[in-house]
Amino acid sequence: MHKNKRGLTLVELILAVTLLTTVLSLAFSMLLGSLRAQSTGFEEASLQSSARIVSETVNQVVRYSSAVFTIPKSSFREDNLTEGWDYIGLSADQTEIVRYSYNGTSHNKETLVEPQPGITYTLRFQKEEPDNSNKVLRFIIEAFKGGASQGRLAIETQLEALNSLQIIDRGTLADAATAVAYRDDSRPFAVVGTIAMVFDTSGSMKEDVDGDTTYQDSKEKINILKVEADKLVDGFAKEDNLYISLVPFATSANGTYNFVNAKSHATQLKNQIDDMDAIGGTNTGDGMRRAYYAIKAYNEQPSLDVTPKNFMIILVDGETTYASGTQSGGGWWNPVTYSYITRDGNVNENNEILGTGNTTTTVVTNYDQMIAQTVNDYVSGTGNDIKVYAISFSKSQTLFNHIRSVAITAGASSANVYPYSDDRDLGAIFDAIRQDILNDLWVVNGPA
Repeated sequence: MHKNKRGLTLVELILAVTLLTTVLSLAFSMLLGSLRAQSTGFEEASLQSSARIVSETVNQVVRYSSAVFTIPKSSFREDNLTEGWDYIGLSADQTEIVRYSYNGTSHNKETLVEPQPGITYTLRFQKEEPDNSNKVLRFIIEAFKGGASQGRLAIETQLEALNSLQIIDRGTLADAATAVAYRDDSRPFAVVGTIAMVFDTSGSMKEDVDGDTTYQDSKEKINILKVEADKLVDGFAKEDNLYISLVPFATSANGTYNFVNAKSHATQLKNQIDDMDAIGGTNTGDGMRRAYYAIKAYNEQPSLDVTPKNFMIILVDGETTYASGTQSGGGWWNPVTYSYITRDGNVNENNEILGTGNTTTTVVTNYDQMIAQTVNDYVSGTGNDIKVYAISFSKSQTLFNHIRSVAITAGASSANVYPYSDDRDLGAIFDAIRQDILNDLWVVNGPA
């Protein structure tokens, strides 16, 4: 019997090769996809690990450093590092995150996140609130692949600086902060702040802010002042290095209190504020005089081994109607002369007060200007001068013009003279002043 030994035809061979190629191609694609997925997984894991390292490092830095400053992108570079400060930030090419540690003579560089092919990063630091006493910092890190517009990874954290006096945020919308500078040495309280709170307690403080009689205690200016001044003391009491003297004034400022530490004597200060009563005329010059000498006496203590920075907050609700001094002479043969009191100490309200108590005269406004100039001259230009803030606690433009003139003579900038209006209540004004004082009292010079 004859058997058919015919082989594969060309068509069958082509089909077999095609089928085999297809199967091998599919298998290879699956293997390649698996390898790519595995590589992506490794890459994602690496990014996650790197981000966690940075996050944990920043967390420790912010929480426990004695000083923290955010540094704008334009300022963070290796040739612009300040002695004594450590840094964590994003490299200029955005491919790595680095730390610079100061070793006493120079900065050692350490890479926290190594460069990876095709990967770039963004790193941003921003305070949640501009208030300098606020210590919460927002921290965001993102990783991008091949110029993608959306990050492959994003971590956002809010951190609170537990040991820092302040966090200073130098970033802006146009120049975001991509680094932090920090130090963890003990905070050197080489600076203390003396704050004289010079508050008007004249009879008109029983009126409301429109200058009208009110039968609601909560609308009386004296009670509004008490509430907001108590809050101001609470804000200052969060710091260790602030000393406050309360200087209430009306016909005179005979009830001036000595400086005490705001933190350890907060209750005492608030009790002094709550004891204020609205009675008498307005002798703004006498309030400034007593505050000036209180600051001077504190600064000149023989045992004082720190450098004080001095502040005076003046609140007035009416034009000056009294001055401290004496009058002599009278009549056409003996012209009247006035002798102003510029020394320290109380005055005798029976025979050392000038003015009518009802109206403003040249005699009393000259006294305001004389004492204001004395305040301005105090160790002027040395850094120990007295920084003055003034508040016109009335809607009267005439009063505001008068207070502004006195305050500027005392050395205040126009920005630190505050009018009162419904849109800017006393609490907001006190908050602005408190923030400014705390900023001035930052005891460690910030990095470049």
